[in-house]
Order: sequence, then structure tokens, then C-alpha cells
Amino acid sequence: MDRREFAASLSDEQREFIENMRDDHINAARLDVECYKDYGKEHHFATLEVNIVAAQSFNFLLNEKLPDSYRSVYADYREIFRQREEGK
Repeated sequence: MDRREFAASLSDEQREFIENMRDDHINAARLDVECYKDYGKEHHFATLEVNIVAAQSFNFLLNEKLPDSYRSVYADYREIFRQREEGK
């Protein structure tokens, strides 16, 4: 079974659960971005990376285009990552 077939086989309840999990991780990543900007703690950056990967993974199961909310938080992540790399 490929990704398209898997996504097509999901019930409405399963799809809603996966969408909610994806959105929860996007929201957690957004919070991590704000906390990292405010406090600069390594922990916030690490959990930001985990939440971004989790959101992307849940979205992969849905076989859909990533939502704008993901792209926005990912852009923030890339900027933080770039700044961290420049600071080394």
C-alpha cells in the first residue's frame, strides 16, 4: 500500500485525529519559536525540531500539501537555525 492508498483508506475519524495531531504539533512548534526567541534555551530549539518533524510526519500520512501554518513556523525555524549557525 502506498501513501495515496493509505490516505484514501482513512475513515473520517482517523483523518480528523491525524489532522488534530499535526495541528497540535504545529502549535507546539509555534510556542517553541516564541520561547526560544524570548529565552534562547537549547531545550526550546530541540523541542521545536521535534515538533516540526512530528507535524510533517502526520501530514505525510494524510498525503496532503502542508498547511500555511506549518510553512510559517518552518520559516521561523529556518531563520533561528541560520542565526545559530552564524553564531558558531
